[in-house]
Amino acid sequence: MSSKGSKWSLYWVDIPGDREENCFVIARSPKEAARFEEDASGFEPGDAKARLVRRLPLSLEEREATRHRNELKVAGKWGKKGTRKHPWPDYARENEPVLAFVGARTIYRDGLETFVIGKRYFSVGNWERRYYKDRPAIIRSVGDLLKRVNRLRGSGWLFRGHADARWRLRASTDRA
Repeated sequence: MSSKGSKWSLYWVDIPGDREENCFVIARSPKEAARFEEDASGFEPGDAKARLVRRLPLSLEEREATRHRNELKVAGKWGKKGTRKHPWPDYARENEPVLAFVGARTIYRDGLETFVIGKRYFSVGNWERRYYKDRPAIIRSVGDLLKRVNRLRGSGWLFRGHADARWRLRASTDRA
């Protein structure tokens, strides 16, 4: 490896219209980060947009490459055909050294899992935002909950069932 520094950086990859797939990717360029996510998640070329979060130091790259090599050796996969000799490009997952290095912490903001790095916020979508087309639901009462549940009728929801098959399927909160 060169003494100039690592060629690797941490990128935030955004999939417009599909927030659940937003993620951190370690790559050499924004184009490579976007392509990695598109290939890994089955998106079309050009669907993903990547932006630089932080360049990574050579010391971190060397440490992670050594860790990767040791894991492969323990698993008996080092040197086998098709095995990547370098851990990157790859996702930067929570509780891994890269996110720890950049000081990422996780909070929940507006119902979304959000990573905070310095003064920047990176949010991942959730199923409710996807189902309700990016509008968060605020449930303040049992009535609000029942209204939401009733909208879901016929959408594949499952109930645990009743003791008698002739009884109408209803949630216990709706049986009072």
